[in-house]
This record gives sequence, C-alpha cells and structure tokens, in this order.
Amino acid sequence: MLRFVLLLLPFSIPSIRCSCFVQTSWKTIRPALQFVNPCPTIDACESYCLAMSECTAFAFVNEKCALLGADSGKPLICNTGNVSCWLRTAACDATTTTTTTAATT
Repeated sequence: MLRFVLLLLPFSIPSIRCSCFVQTSWKTIRPALQFVNPCPTIDACESYCLAMSECTAFAFVNEKCALLGADSGKPLICNTGNVSCWLRTAACDATTTTTTTAATT
C-alpha cells in the first residue's frame, strides 16, 4: 500500500505573530498620541506603542503608524475605510511590567 506524506514548507505557512496586541475593527474614538511616518514595519509600530505607557492601541497602514490612547467608548462618525487597530492586551502588560524589590538591611 502506498502512503503519501504531506510536507509543509516554511514559505507556504503564513507567519504566526506572537504579540501583545489583538487585531480588531476600529469603531470608537481614540486620541492620537503620536504619528510615526515612515514606520517600516508593523513590528516597529508595535514596539513604539509598547515603549509608551499611554499607548493602548495602534493602527498601521502603508508604512504609517498611529499610536492611540484609551478608548472613549464613543462611536466613530466618519468612515475610516474599515481600518483595523491592534489593542494592547492585559497579558502583555503583565509580562512587560518590571518589578523592583527593595533590599532590607
């Protein structure tokens, strides 16, 4: 009996990103904290957001990065053209927070 083995080649598998962010539709008003232009990659945009504690989300389109603040809860009135944003997760904050301990003498 013949058996066929399926080989998965690395270039045929879409990249899986380990990220501190979850992609979602951008449907509420968020303040723009900073614009980075040009921003070469989405990973660079993510790094900019992680470096800024006020940044709770970011949007990345055509080498342009918008670092966004807290969600206002108010719906967007203008059409954004179905732009996505990436929301910072609580798990990310827990892993990127550093703690210091004071030595007792």
